[in-house]
Amino acid sequence: MDYRAPLLNVKEFATDPKDLQMAIQKASVFEEKNRDVRDLMSYEERSMSCIPKMSRHKLRRTSHVSSATWAIVPIDENDPRSVQLAEDAEKRLGTIIKQYTRKYTEGDLYGVSAQKLKWLESPRGFKPEIEYNYKPYELERNNRYNHNIAILKQAENNKFIRTEIKENDQHNYLVYVPDYPEPGGILRTVIYACYMINLSRQEWSQYIQFLKGIIQAKVQLGANPEDKAAAAEAVRLAVKNKATVTSPLVEFVWERMNNENAGKSFDAFLQSCYDEVEIAITNTNMMPTDKERNALTVLERGEEDLAREMRFEFELLVNDMLLRHDYFINVDKSEYGLDLPYEFVMHPKLKQDRTANANIMLDAINSGLRFQVKTWNEKTGIPLAGEESDIISLNLGSQLNGALEDEDQGEDS
Repeated sequence: MDYRAPLLNVKEFATDPKDLQMAIQKASVFEEKNRDVRDLMSYEERSMSCIPKMSRHKLRRTSHVSSATWAIVPIDENDPRSVQLAEDAEKRLGTIIKQYTRKYTEGDLYGVSAQKLKWLESPRGFKPEIEYNYKPYELERNNRYNHNIAILKQAENNKFIRTEIKENDQHNYLVYVPDYPEPGGILRTVIYACYMINLSRQEWSQYIQFLKGIIQAKVQLGANPEDKAAAAEAVRLAVKNKATVTSPLVEFVWERMNNENAGKSFDAFLQSCYDEVEIAITNTNMMPTDKERNALTVLERGEEDLAREMRFEFELLVNDMLLRHDYFINVDKSEYGLDLPYEFVMHPKLKQDRTANANIMLDAINSGLRFQVKTWNEKTGIPLAGEESDIISLNLGSQLNGALEDEDQGEDS
Protein backbone atom coordinates (compact mmCIF):
# COMPACT_ATOMS: atom_id res chain seq x y z
CA MET A 1 0.00 0.00 0.00
CA ASP A 2 1.41 3.41 -0.98
CA TYR A 3 1.92 6.01 1.73
CA ARG A 4 2.45 9.75 1.77
CA ALA A 5 2.45 12.34 4.50
CA PRO A 6 -1.17 13.60 4.91
CA LEU A 7 -0.15 17.18 4.04
CA LEU A 8 1.10 16.04 0.62
CA ASN A 9 -2.41 14.93 -0.34
CA VAL A 10 -3.40 18.60 -0.59
CA LYS A 11 -0.10 20.45 -1.14
CA GLU A 12 2.87 20.09 -3.43
CA PHE A 13 5.29 20.49 -0.53
CA ALA A 14 5.40 21.70 3.04
CA THR A 15 4.60 25.42 3.36
CA ASP A 16 5.41 25.58 7.06
CA PRO A 17 8.82 24.48 8.39
CA LYS A 18 7.06 23.11 11.48
CA ASP A 19 5.65 20.30 9.32
CA LEU A 20 9.16 19.25 8.33
CA GLN A 21 10.37 19.59 11.90
CA MET A 22 7.57 17.31 13.12
CA ALA A 23 8.42 14.71 10.46
CA ILE A 24 12.10 14.73 11.45
CA GLN A 25 11.23 14.43 15.14
CA LYS A 26 8.94 11.45 14.52
CA ALA A 27 11.67 9.73 12.50
CA SER A 28 14.32 10.33 15.16
CA VAL A 29 12.47 9.17 18.28
CA PHE A 30 14.61 6.70 20.23
CA GLU A 31 11.73 4.56 21.51
CA GLU A 32 10.73 2.18 18.76
CA LYS A 33 7.01 2.24 19.56
CA ASN A 34 6.84 6.00 18.95
CA ARG A 35 9.16 6.19 15.96
CA ASP A 36 7.74 6.72 12.46
CA VAL A 37 9.99 7.55 9.50
CA ARG A 38 7.26 7.55 6.86
CA ASP A 39 6.42 11.27 6.82
CA LEU A 40 10.09 12.24 6.50
CA MET A 41 10.57 9.77 3.67
CA SER A 42 7.44 11.16 1.99
CA TYR A 43 8.80 14.70 2.05
CA GLU A 44 12.15 13.49 0.75
CA GLU A 45 10.49 11.57 -2.08
CA ARG A 46 8.36 14.59 -3.00
CA SER A 47 11.43 16.85 -3.08
CA MET A 48 12.85 14.63 -5.82
CA SER A 49 9.82 15.28 -8.03
CA CYS A 50 8.83 18.87 -7.24
CA ILE A 51 12.35 20.28 -7.78
CA PRO A 52 13.46 19.37 -11.32
CA LYS A 53 17.18 19.75 -10.60
CA MET A 54 17.03 17.02 -7.96
CA SER A 55 16.54 14.25 -10.51
CA ARG A 56 19.48 15.58 -12.51
CA HIS A 57 21.70 15.49 -9.42
CA LYS A 58 20.56 11.95 -8.66
CA LEU A 59 21.41 10.91 -12.22
CA ARG A 60 24.88 12.42 -11.91
CA ARG A 61 25.45 10.53 -8.69
CA THR A 62 24.10 7.26 -10.11
CA SER A 63 26.30 7.55 -13.19
CA HIS A 64 29.42 7.22 -11.02
CA VAL A 65 28.49 3.56 -10.59
CA SER A 66 26.33 2.77 -13.62
CA SER A 67 28.87 4.17 -16.11
CA ALA A 68 31.80 2.21 -14.70
CA THR A 69 32.97 -1.00 -16.30
CA TRP A 70 32.96 -4.10 -14.13
CA ALA A 71 33.71 -7.78 -14.22
CA ILE A 72 33.69 -10.90 -12.08
CA VAL A 73 37.27 -12.09 -12.21
CA PRO A 74 39.06 -15.18 -10.88
CA ILE A 75 41.34 -14.76 -7.89
CA ASP A 76 43.87 -16.99 -9.63
CA GLU A 77 43.96 -16.27 -13.37
CA ASN A 78 46.11 -19.36 -13.92
CA ASP A 79 43.50 -21.70 -12.43
CA PRO A 80 41.16 -22.89 -15.22
CA ARG A 81 38.44 -23.85 -12.73
CA SER A 82 38.43 -20.36 -11.15
CA VAL A 83 38.32 -18.75 -14.60
CA GLN A 84 35.31 -20.84 -15.61
CA LEU A 85 33.49 -20.24 -12.32
CA ALA A 86 33.99 -16.48 -12.71
CA GLU A 87 32.62 -16.52 -16.27
CA ASP A 88 29.55 -18.52 -15.21
CA ALA A 89 28.90 -16.23 -12.22
CA GLU A 90 29.10 -13.11 -14.40
CA LYS A 91 26.54 -14.53 -16.83
CA ARG A 92 24.16 -15.40 -13.97
CA LEU A 93 24.54 -12.12 -12.09
CA GLY A 94 25.08 -9.60 -14.88
CA THR A 95 21.48 -8.40 -15.16
CA ILE A 96 20.85 -8.04 -11.43
CA ILE A 97 24.11 -6.10 -10.96
CA LYS A 98 23.14 -3.61 -13.68
CA GLN A 99 19.72 -3.13 -12.08
CA TYR A 100 21.25 -2.69 -8.63
CA THR A 101 23.47 0.20 -9.77
CA ARG A 102 20.35 2.36 -9.96
CA LYS A 103 18.77 1.23 -6.69
CA TYR A 104 22.04 1.53 -4.81
CA THR A 105 22.04 5.35 -5.06
CA GLU A 106 18.78 5.52 -3.07
CA GLY A 107 20.61 4.15 -0.04
CA ASP A 108 22.71 7.30 0.26
CA LEU A 109 19.84 9.62 -0.60
CA TYR A 110 17.27 8.20 1.85
CA GLY A 111 19.56 6.48 4.35
CA VAL A 112 18.53 2.94 3.36
CA SER A 113 17.57 0.95 0.27
CA ALA A 114 16.46 -2.65 -0.23
CA GLN A 115 15.31 -5.08 -2.89
CA LYS A 116 13.82 -8.53 -2.42
CA LEU A 117 15.18 -11.25 -4.68
CA LYS A 118 14.03 -14.64 -5.82
CA TRP A 119 16.50 -17.24 -7.08
CA LEU A 120 15.15 -19.04 -10.15
CA GLU A 121 16.63 -22.11 -11.78
CA SER A 122 18.23 -21.51 -15.19
CA PRO A 123 20.50 -23.45 -17.55
CA ARG A 124 23.51 -21.91 -15.80
CA GLY A 125 22.25 -22.54 -12.28
CA PHE A 126 20.13 -20.51 -9.89
CA LYS A 127 19.82 -16.92 -11.09
CA PRO A 128 18.52 -13.98 -8.99
CA GLU A 129 15.69 -11.73 -10.15
CA ILE A 130 14.06 -8.76 -8.45
CA GLU A 131 10.82 -9.69 -6.72
CA TYR A 132 10.12 -6.33 -5.06
CA ASN A 133 11.67 -2.86 -4.85
CA TYR A 134 11.04 -1.37 -1.43
CA LYS A 135 10.02 2.27 -1.26
CA PRO A 136 11.87 4.53 1.21
CA TYR A 137 8.82 4.75 3.50
CA GLU A 138 8.72 0.94 3.75
CA LEU A 139 12.15 0.75 5.38
CA GLU A 140 13.63 1.84 8.68
CA ARG A 141 17.22 1.78 9.84
CA ASN A 142 17.14 -0.40 12.92
CA ASN A 143 20.07 -2.26 14.49
CA ARG A 144 17.74 -4.73 16.18
CA TYR A 145 16.95 -6.43 12.90
CA ASN A 146 18.94 -8.36 10.31
CA HIS A 147 20.76 -6.21 7.76
CA ASN A 148 20.20 -3.34 10.25
CA ILE A 149 16.76 -2.60 8.83
CA ALA A 150 13.14 -3.19 9.72
CA ILE A 151 10.54 -3.58 7.00
CA LEU A 152 7.41 -1.50 7.58
CA LYS A 153 4.20 -3.18 6.47
CA GLN A 154 1.21 -0.89 6.12
CA ALA A 155 -1.74 -1.63 8.40
CA GLU A 156 -5.22 -0.17 8.92
CA ASN A 157 -5.82 3.37 10.13
CA ASN A 158 -2.55 4.62 8.68
CA LYS A 159 -0.54 2.43 11.04
CA PHE A 160 2.28 0.02 10.25
CA ILE A 161 3.85 -3.17 11.55
CA ARG A 162 7.59 -3.69 11.81
CA THR A 163 8.82 -7.02 10.50
CA GLU A 164 12.30 -8.45 10.34
CA ILE A 165 14.18 -10.41 7.72
CA LYS A 166 14.60 -13.92 9.04
CA GLU A 167 18.18 -15.11 9.32
CA ASN A 168 17.66 -17.98 6.89
CA ASP A 169 16.10 -15.56 4.37
CA GLN A 170 18.84 -12.91 4.29
CA HIS A 171 20.24 -14.12 0.97
CA ASN A 172 16.97 -13.05 -0.68
CA TYR A 173 17.65 -9.35 -0.03
CA LEU A 174 19.97 -6.67 -1.33
CA VAL A 175 20.22 -4.09 1.44
CA TYR A 176 22.35 -0.97 1.70
CA VAL A 177 22.50 1.01 4.96
CA PRO A 178 25.15 3.75 4.74
CA ASP A 179 26.82 5.00 7.88
CA TYR A 180 24.81 8.12 8.70
CA PRO A 181 24.12 9.18 12.30
CA GLU A 182 20.40 9.90 11.75
CA PRO A 183 17.64 8.46 9.52
CA GLY A 184 16.92 10.19 6.25
CA GLY A 185 20.29 10.08 4.49
CA ILE A 186 21.59 12.95 2.38
CA LEU A 187 18.12 14.34 1.63
CA ARG A 188 17.54 14.95 5.33
CA THR A 189 20.45 17.42 5.31
CA VAL A 190 18.86 19.49 2.53
CA ILE A 191 15.15 19.07 3.29
CA TYR A 192 14.92 22.64 4.64
CA ALA A 193 16.74 23.93 1.56
CA CYS A 194 14.08 22.18 -0.55
CA TYR A 195 11.42 23.92 1.53
CA MET A 196 13.10 27.30 0.97
CA ILE A 197 13.42 26.64 -2.79
CA ASN A 198 9.68 26.03 -3.07
CA LEU A 199 8.87 29.00 -0.85
CA SER A 200 11.23 31.30 -2.77
CA ARG A 201 9.74 30.29 -6.11
CA GLN A 202 6.29 31.25 -4.83
CA GLU A 203 7.54 34.57 -3.47
CA TRP A 204 9.41 35.20 -6.71
CA SER A 205 6.19 34.75 -8.68
CA GLN A 206 4.43 37.27 -6.44
CA TYR A 207 7.37 39.65 -6.67
CA ILE A 208 7.30 39.59 -10.49
CA GLN A 209 3.61 40.50 -10.43
CA PHE A 210 4.26 43.51 -8.24
CA LEU A 211 7.42 44.45 -10.13
CA LYS A 212 5.38 45.65 -13.09
CA GLY A 213 3.37 47.81 -10.70
CA ILE A 214 -0.33 48.33 -10.05
CA ILE A 215 -2.91 50.64 -11.54
CA GLN A 216 -4.14 53.34 -9.22
CA ALA A 217 -7.27 55.34 -10.03
CA LYS A 218 -7.25 58.87 -8.60
CA VAL A 219 -10.72 60.39 -8.27
CA GLN A 220 -10.74 64.19 -8.45
CA LEU A 221 -12.61 66.36 -5.99
CA GLY A 222 -16.22 66.70 -6.86
CA ALA A 223 -16.65 63.13 -8.05
CA ASN A 224 -19.86 61.55 -6.83
CA PRO A 225 -20.28 57.94 -5.56
CA GLU A 226 -21.23 56.78 -9.04
CA ASP A 227 -17.96 58.14 -10.43
CA LYS A 228 -16.00 56.40 -7.68
CA ALA A 229 -17.76 53.10 -8.41
CA ALA A 230 -17.12 53.61 -12.13
CA ALA A 231 -13.44 54.24 -11.38
CA ALA A 232 -13.18 50.94 -9.51
CA GLU A 233 -14.84 49.14 -12.39
CA ALA A 234 -12.54 50.92 -14.84
CA VAL A 235 -9.48 49.63 -12.97
CA ARG A 236 -10.85 46.10 -13.10
CA LEU A 237 -11.50 46.35 -16.83
CA ALA A 238 -8.09 47.90 -17.45
CA VAL A 239 -6.37 44.94 -15.81
CA LYS A 240 -8.57 42.47 -17.69
CA ASN A 241 -8.80 44.10 -21.13
CA LYS A 242 -5.71 46.35 -21.18
CA ALA A 243 -8.03 49.27 -22.05
CA THR A 244 -10.99 51.10 -20.55
CA VAL A 245 -13.15 54.26 -20.82
CA THR A 246 -13.41 56.57 -17.83
CA SER A 247 -14.88 59.85 -16.70
CA PRO A 248 -12.66 62.96 -17.05
CA LEU A 249 -12.83 63.12 -13.25
CA VAL A 250 -10.77 59.89 -12.98
CA GLU A 251 -7.01 59.80 -13.52
CA PHE A 252 -5.00 56.56 -13.91
CA VAL A 253 -1.51 56.31 -12.37
CA TRP A 254 0.91 53.36 -12.69
CA GLU A 255 2.48 52.85 -9.27
CA ARG A 256 5.68 50.80 -8.95
CA MET A 257 5.64 48.74 -5.76
CA ASN A 258 9.15 47.23 -5.87
CA ASN A 259 12.63 48.32 -6.78
CA GLU A 260 13.91 46.31 -9.73
CA ASN A 261 17.30 45.76 -8.08
CA ALA A 262 15.64 44.27 -5.00
CA GLY A 263 14.86 41.15 -7.01
CA LYS A 264 18.56 40.24 -7.10
CA SER A 265 18.37 39.19 -3.47
CA PHE A 266 15.63 36.67 -4.28
CA ASP A 267 17.69 35.24 -7.10
CA ALA A 268 20.86 35.04 -5.00
CA PHE A 269 19.09 33.35 -2.10
CA LEU A 270 17.38 30.83 -4.40
CA GLN A 271 20.69 30.03 -6.06
CA SER A 272 22.37 29.45 -2.70
CA CYS A 273 19.68 26.88 -1.85
CA TYR A 274 20.23 25.13 -5.18
CA ASP A 275 23.98 25.13 -4.56
CA GLU A 276 23.52 23.56 -1.14
CA VAL A 277 21.42 20.74 -2.62
CA GLU A 278 23.87 20.12 -5.46
CA ILE A 279 26.87 19.97 -3.15
CA ALA A 280 25.10 17.50 -0.84
CA ILE A 281 24.06 15.10 -3.60
CA THR A 282 26.97 15.34 -6.06
CA ASN A 283 29.83 16.44 -3.77
CA THR A 284 30.48 19.42 -6.02
CA ASN A 285 28.92 22.52 -7.50
CA MET A 286 29.35 23.44 -11.16
CA MET A 287 30.65 26.91 -11.95
CA PRO A 288 28.64 29.16 -14.26
CA THR A 289 31.67 29.19 -16.58
CA ASP A 290 34.47 26.72 -17.18
CA LYS A 291 37.08 29.38 -17.95
CA GLU A 292 38.49 29.07 -14.44
CA ARG A 293 40.57 25.96 -15.08
CA ASN A 294 41.78 25.59 -11.48
CA ALA A 295 38.25 25.81 -10.09
CA LEU A 296 37.04 23.27 -12.64
CA THR A 297 39.84 20.90 -11.65
CA VAL A 298 38.78 21.12 -8.00
CA LEU A 299 35.19 20.36 -8.96
CA GLU A 300 36.20 17.37 -11.04
CA ARG A 301 38.31 16.01 -8.21
CA GLY A 302 35.35 16.32 -5.87
CA GLU A 303 33.23 14.20 -8.17
CA GLU A 304 36.08 11.73 -8.67
CA ASP A 305 36.44 11.32 -4.90
CA LEU A 306 32.72 10.61 -4.60
CA ALA A 307 32.78 8.18 -7.53
CA ARG A 308 35.73 6.29 -6.07
CA GLU A 309 34.03 5.96 -2.68
CA MET A 310 30.73 4.84 -4.23
CA ARG A 311 32.42 2.19 -6.38
CA PHE A 312 34.36 0.88 -3.39
CA GLU A 313 31.17 0.50 -1.33
CA PHE A 314 29.31 -1.05 -4.27
CA GLU A 315 32.04 -3.68 -4.71
CA LEU A 316 31.78 -4.65 -1.04
CA LEU A 317 27.99 -5.02 -1.25
CA VAL A 318 27.96 -7.11 -4.41
CA ASN A 319 30.73 -9.40 -3.21
CA ASP A 320 29.15 -9.92 0.20
CA MET A 321 25.46 -10.16 -0.69
CA LEU A 322 25.40 -11.58 -4.23
CA LEU A 323 28.57 -13.49 -4.97
CA ARG A 324 28.72 -15.29 -1.65
CA HIS A 325 25.26 -16.80 -1.97
CA ASP A 326 25.73 -17.39 -5.70
CA TYR A 327 28.78 -19.53 -4.89
CA PHE A 328 26.97 -21.34 -2.08
CA ILE A 329 23.85 -22.20 -4.08
CA ASN A 330 25.50 -22.96 -7.41
CA VAL A 331 28.99 -24.26 -6.60
CA ASP A 332 29.57 -25.46 -3.06
CA LYS A 333 26.70 -26.00 -0.62
CA SER A 334 28.95 -27.39 2.08
CA GLU A 335 29.60 -24.00 3.66
CA TYR A 336 29.26 -20.28 3.21
CA GLY A 337 32.91 -19.95 2.20
CA LEU A 338 34.84 -16.93 3.34
CA ASP A 339 37.31 -17.11 0.45
CA LEU A 340 35.68 -17.30 -2.97
CA PRO A 341 37.62 -18.23 -6.12
CA TYR A 342 36.27 -15.12 -7.89
CA GLU A 343 35.37 -11.50 -7.03
CA PHE A 344 33.47 -8.54 -8.39
CA VAL A 345 35.61 -5.53 -9.39
CA MET A 346 34.80 -2.14 -10.93
CA HIS A 347 36.85 0.21 -13.07
CA PRO A 348 35.95 3.80 -13.99
CA LYS A 349 35.64 4.78 -17.60
CA LEU A 350 38.68 6.99 -18.00
CA LYS A 351 38.10 10.47 -19.39
CA GLN A 352 40.30 11.04 -22.39
CA ASP A 353 42.12 14.32 -22.86
CA ARG A 354 41.60 14.53 -26.60
CA THR A 355 43.99 17.44 -27.11
CA ALA A 356 46.70 15.48 -25.32
CA ASN A 357 45.88 12.46 -27.50
CA ALA A 358 46.26 14.61 -30.59
CA ASN A 359 49.64 15.95 -29.50
CA ILE A 360 50.88 12.43 -28.73
CA MET A 361 49.68 11.11 -32.11
CA LEU A 362 51.21 14.09 -33.92
CA ASP A 363 54.59 13.44 -32.30
CA ALA A 364 54.25 9.79 -33.31
CA ILE A 365 53.43 10.74 -36.91
CA ASN A 366 56.44 13.07 -37.06
CA SER A 367 58.53 10.14 -35.80
CA GLY A 368 57.40 7.97 -38.66
CA LEU A 369 54.40 6.08 -37.28
CA ARG A 370 51.21 5.96 -39.31
CA PHE A 371 47.53 6.07 -38.27
CA GLN A 372 44.27 5.87 -40.14
CA VAL A 373 42.09 8.98 -40.35
CA LYS A 374 39.40 7.01 -38.47
CA THR A 375 41.75 6.44 -35.51
CA TRP A 376 42.74 10.11 -35.41
CA ASN A 377 39.12 11.29 -35.42
CA GLU A 378 38.08 8.85 -32.65
CA LYS A 379 41.00 9.65 -30.35
CA THR A 380 41.05 13.42 -30.76
CA GLY A 381 37.54 14.52 -31.73
CA ILE A 382 39.18 16.89 -34.23
CA PRO A 383 37.80 16.00 -37.69
CA LEU A 384 40.41 15.40 -40.35
CA ALA A 385 39.51 15.45 -44.03
CA GLY A 386 39.77 12.22 -46.01
CA GLU A 387 38.39 8.74 -46.05
CA GLU A 388 38.40 6.86 -42.75
CA SER A 389 40.74 4.24 -44.17
CA ASP A 390 43.27 6.83 -45.42
CA ILE A 391 46.69 6.75 -43.78
CA ILE A 392 47.90 9.98 -42.16
CA SER A 393 51.36 10.83 -43.47
CA LEU A 394 53.92 13.52 -42.76
CA ASN A 395 52.63 15.79 -45.53
CA LEU A 396 49.46 16.29 -43.48
CA GLY A 397 51.44 17.71 -40.56
CA SER A 398 50.51 21.32 -41.32
CA GLN A 399 46.82 20.42 -41.44
CA LEU A 400 47.07 18.64 -38.09
CA ASN A 401 48.91 21.54 -36.48
CA GLY A 402 46.26 23.92 -37.78
CA ALA A 403 43.49 21.73 -36.36
CA LEU A 404 45.18 21.71 -32.96
CA GLU A 405 45.59 25.49 -32.98
CA ASP A 406 41.88 25.89 -33.78
CA GLU A 407 41.02 23.52 -30.93
CA ASP A 408 43.15 25.43 -28.43
CA GLN A 409 41.63 28.77 -29.49
CA GLY A 410 38.16 27.29 -29.09
CA GLU A 411 38.93 26.24 -25.52
CA ASP A 412 40.36 29.65 -24.59
CA SER A 413 37.45 31.66 -26.03
